[in-house]
Amino acid sequence: MPYRRSSLARITTLAFALPIALFASVTQADDRAVSQTFHPQGAALEHRQPVEWNRTMPHRARPGDLDPTFGESGRVTVPSRGFALPTGDGKYWVVAKRENTPGRVEVRRLLDNGAPDPTFPLDGAVVDLYPGAQDFELFAMRRQSNGKVILGGRLFLADGTTVPLFARLRTDGQLDTAFGRNGIALVDFDDEAPIRYLYGIDIQRDDKIVASTLSDIGGKIFPRLVRLGADGTQDPGFGRNGVVYDMPEGVIFLSTAALDDGNLLFGGMSEPNENAVVTRLRSDGTVDNAFGEAGFVHLDHRDHPGMRVGGAVQAHRDGSVVVGGTSLTPTLSGWAARLLPNGTLDRRFNNGSPLFAEYLSVYAMAKQDDGKIVLSGASRMPDQRYMAVGRLNQDGSFDTSFGQEGIALTPAPAQNAYSNAYSYVETQGSKLFVSDVVMTNDIYEVQLLRYDLTH
Repeated sequence: MPYRRSSLARITTLAFALPIALFASVTQADDRAVSQTFHPQGAALEHRQPVEWNRTMPHRARPGDLDPTFGESGRVTVPSRGFALPTGDGKYWVVAKRENTPGRVEVRRLLDNGAPDPTFPLDGAVVDLYPGAQDFELFAMRRQSNGKVILGGRLFLADGTTVPLFARLRTDGQLDTAFGRNGIALVDFDDEAPIRYLYGIDIQRDDKIVASTLSDIGGKIFPRLVRLGADGTQDPGFGRNGVVYDMPEGVIFLSTAALDDGNLLFGGMSEPNENAVVTRLRSDGTVDNAFGEAGFVHLDHRDHPGMRVGGAVQAHRDGSVVVGGTSLTPTLSGWAARLLPNGTLDRRFNNGSPLFAEYLSVYAMAKQDDGKIVLSGASRMPDQRYMAVGRLNQDGSFDTSFGQEGIALTPAPAQNAYSNAYSYVETQGSKLFVSDVVMTNDIYEVQLLRYDLTH
């Protein structure tokens, strides 16, 4: 399959340091770049550290404030390593790997205010996924329309091989034996890769499960894109028995997005080219050649090497999408861009250029009902780590009514970075739910935060 670098590499870029709105306009022309830092009113300023929001500074309640009715001043901490997401009926699930007990997860349920649900085991319910496993890593968690929860992870078997595992929990938190085989599904691949990984998953409108996986064969990596039926069986109408194999070597798809029209978007990075890569598949698993060049879009920039896609969300009914992620700069800067249905950069979004954020690593994305885009990730300063949430207007500018100049920062419990492997963000009407994992002295904690979205 053709896999060529796109002319999108030569772009005009707007870069900025967040959240004090110091903007640096960078234009590429004749392989030269000119940069200058500006205050929004036009006066040149020295670079300053971002201002911390949601801590002690007095201010009028506004969108981007932590919700004081949730947990302790808007935050709930659960000692574990896993995922949290809304149940869909006003409560929250927290599912985590049970340490020192391979093949098991621990399930907790919280009330709307973040307190433990008294109708559920207060210490959590233990669920056996695969007794006898050497280990299990939980990588993803999503909710189907019936409220049941899909778990995705990697299972370590006694023979040293690893395989992607999917499981479904009922609304009471127990394993749903009607899913797959006794509640779990192990994908049957045609290749014989001993090592496999699972990254992003998403749920289609018909509750089918789409996932990006990776096969390691002799040190070479090959993406494998998977779709299961809502009941956990491999979908014969997708690729070859539910798996798409015809993908370029060396590409890792980190994010998965099921689009409204049934098409599927996968985003990640190309190790050979060290750039961000996005592909779109039709519902049957074939590559959509009307997207980008032969079905692929590549994004890179010489001042932001190692761009990768961490999240994607449909922006409009016309099929345009917003993608975003990180780049391998010293501050792990983040970025966002909007692609039209044909894969070209949308000029209605930041004048057709990706938006780079020096102090915001973008790990997950969500769309509000009004079309605004929420970016969730981390801000890594020399003296402090933060949970960072930003909100973009439909034109790609930061919504200055949210947080401070469009960004809300919440301090991490300690000087540790948030783990992008566990990031999740979801809008809930007038609220915004965000979760991630932090590690302090080898102790993992799931952080749940809830923000106000309206005045």
